[in-house]
Formats: sequence, C-alpha cells, structure tokens
Amino acid sequence: MATVTRNTVTTNGAQPVRPVSAVRRLHQGLCELGLRPDLRASCGNISGAGLGTKVSVRELAAAPEKRAFALARLRALLLRGLTVNLALSDAGDGASRRIECLLRNLRRRLTAPCIDLRLFGLTVDAEEMPLPAFLLMSKVLLGQGPRYVMLDTVHMQHQAQLLPTNTEAAWTALYQQRTRSWGLRPVYSGDVRTRCPLLSDEKSLALLAPHGLLVPADSAWLTLELNLCRYADRRGVVNFPALEYALRRSLQLADQLFDVLHWSDRSQRQDALNNRRIAFVVQGIGDLVCLRRADPTHFECLRELDQLIARVHSCLWDQSRRLAGQRGLLPALSARDPSRAIAAGRQRRDWQHRWHEALASAAVRHRNLLAISPYAVLPQCGAATPEYTDLLPLLAHADVCGFASPPPFAGWSMSEFKHFHRRAFAIMQRRNAATFVAGGA
Repeated sequence: MATVTRNTVTTNGAQPVRPVSAVRRLHQGLCELGLRPDLRASCGNISGAGLGTKVSVRELAAAPEKRAFALARLRALLLRGLTVNLALSDAGDGASRRIECLLRNLRRRLTAPCIDLRLFGLTVDAEEMPLPAFLLMSKVLLGQGPRYVMLDTVHMQHQAQLLPTNTEAAWTALYQQRTRSWGLRPVYSGDVRTRCPLLSDEKSLALLAPHGLLVPADSAWLTLELNLCRYADRRGVVNFPALEYALRRSLQLADQLFDVLHWSDRSQRQDALNNRRIAFVVQGIGDLVCLRRADPTHFECLRELDQLIARVHSCLWDQSRRLAGQRGLLPALSARDPSRAIAAGRQRRDWQHRWHEALASAAVRHRNLLAISPYAVLPQCGAATPEYTDLLPLLAHADVCGFASPPPFAGWSMSEFKHFHRRAFAIMQRRNAATFVAGGA
C-alpha cells in the first residue's frame, strides 16, 4: 500500500496517515502502470510538484515590505518541506551587490534546523553577474540546492566573433561545471504550449522541481515520470497498445489524484483550480535508441521516434478530451468565452452558439500534458555522444521543457556542448503544438 514519509510517498506497507488514505490507491495504480507521480507530504497533506516563482531583485531592494513578504512566503513553504525554486531577475546596475544582499537576507530568514536548504534552488540570468561568483556565493550562503542559469538569445547566437566577452565567459563557466552534480545548469526560455486551440500559450518565467520544468511563475503541477523503455522489449520495440492503455488509464487516475492534492500557496491554489496542469515527463528516448542499436544521425531513426512521441502526445490529448466530457471542462476555458463581453441579445446568442460548437470539438480537461527534457534524447545506459544532438527535433512535441539532471557530457568539446544547447533552444523557439518534424502519426 502507498504510505508517506516526511517528504515522499513510498510503498513499504506501513500504516498510512489520513491524507494518504485519499491518495494511496491512485498512487499505487499509477505505479503499477509504470509511471511514478512526484508527490510530497507536508503537514498532514499531500501536494504535487513544488513552487517555482520569480522576483525582481531591484524591486525587493527598493521595497522592504515586499521583500519581507516574499521571504516570509519562501520560509513558510520550506518549513512545510516543499521544494522551491526562486528565479532572480532585473538586478539592474550593481547587480552583483544587489544579488549578494538578497542572498544574505535569504540566509537570515531561511536558516533554521527544520529547513532543508537542499530543497531551495536558485535561478539567475546569465548576464547579471559572473557565474563562478554566483555559484560560490549562493552555495556558501544557502547550501547545496540546485543552481540554474538562464541564457538569452545573445548566448544562443552562432556567430562567435560577434558575441560579447561576458557571453563566452558564461559558456566557459557552464562547460567547466558540466560534470558536477551540484554545479550550474543551463536553462533557455520557451513558451509553455497547449494543444487546445481555444487557449493561448504562456510565458515561462520560473523553474519547477523535481524535473526543472520551465513554467509560468507560481503555477501548480502534478508531474509523472514516463520512461518509454518500460514498454519496450530488449530490442527496443515498443508495445504501443500496452503504452496507450497505460497513458489513458494513468491520465484518468492522475486527474482524480489532482483533485485531492493540497496546495499550500494561494497563487498555486488558484492556478490549480483554473488550469489542471499534469505533465507526463518523457524519459528514456536515448536509451531506446541504444536498445535498437540504431544510428541517431539517420533520419529514419528520428522519423520513427517522432511518430512514437507524436502518438503519445495525441493519445494524452485525446484522453483529456474524453475526460472533459465525463468529468467537466477545464475551468480556464470559461474565461475565454467571447460571448461574456457582449450584451444580451441576438449577437450574444450567436456567439454562444459558436463557442459551444468550438467546445464540442476542442474542449479539454487539462491545459498542459507532455514534458520533454533536451537530456531525454541522450542515453543513460552508456556514453552520450554528440551524434544524439540530431534527435533534439523531438522537443517540438513538448508542451513544457525540463532542465534538471543534465548528463556530464563526458568527452564533449565546448563547441559540441554549445551546439547541443543552441540547437535545443532553436527548436524550442519555433516549436508549434500542431506541427511535428516528420508529420507525426
């Protein structure tokens, strides 16, 4: 039976506490299907993924009352044993001094015997300050939590001779840190997509543990690990009927699980109510290539994987549409109804009719469903070579991208390392939820 420890759900047969009694059947069902939901126990409640939020360093420096509120919020969440990632932006002139001052304030507020600072991550914009200084300062003051670096379009330009010196310095720092589990992790922006044509894409401004998903700030997510090798034989042939059954049944269980999760933060509670974000985090793409003994540089390899990921994505969205008919529409859709802004009368009735027709064909129960990390295309079962960069177009299927747990990139040159991330960035910038690399399936 599913039970709970202080920070995670386990399956050791111990007597569950009250919150787990509403969760254990769903958790166990998901595990039996081959998926692992990321849950945390906090103060007698079970929550999904942690909080990813963002602050303006300059604003907090100028407004002590806002700074006090922001730090108290972070402290309260960490005291509950939740994971938190704080993105620092807009430090302005004298960025290093302002960031150091904020980190010292954080240290004073977050240093307590019952706060595990390994649960507290930080993200900084690459141009704000020298990255080795940020890493050293943040580790000394705030422990060994994850550290991310947000790269912008300047860092992703290929014309090396045009890049500023500090841009190359950022790449050098990231390359030197690539083999260290506690080092700096690169992140690059891309909108959070939805496949529902009635909803808009969203700006991603914060990182969310445990998969380093780049998400809207203060959003609420239930994440589930989906390793494709779990549904493949020793030759890498995927049993898609079994995978499809697992996806449909898992989304059904995850949708029920989402209803009983507790969100400690008010902003997350509102987001959970409106958007019902569930992310199936795809893993094992590179390992599947290894099992097949395929060449990742061949287009046929990319085409087959593209069709597989497209079928996974389509299956999830089709099931979300079914669940919308069975359990109710995504609440965020009600705010998109164009007839709400029109006075009562024939015109309003016409727009309501059109809106209901659109809902009949396109309504869903979840705003986002599929997450892929650039690192998912690299094998974990052996050496990840630069040739696997050719599989990055699979990111075009992702509703949201993740950046946690990068491999060591052993044997890669700095040029190959930069090319991998720059190509991933380019695909994320132009990806479209309805257009796939090889036509999909």
